[in-house]
Amino acid sequence: MVVDPDRLDDWYVGADVGVWRSTDGGASWVPFGTGLANALITDLEIQRSARKLVAGTFGRGVWE
Repeated sequence: MVVDPDRLDDWYVGADVGVWRSTDGGASWVPFGTGLANALITDLEIQRSARKLVAGTFGRGVWE
């Protein structure tokens, strides 16, 4: 799980079915990531300078 350091209410969590996003501090969640494979997410990082979320998957590569 990562929290956007520039938008503290934006949370991202990696799951066994992709990435989920909350824009209200975890009160509600929606799937996130157009084009992201439906795969186990093993790592998440926010590239602050580029304003991108990078997700490492199990067996499907890296997505940003």
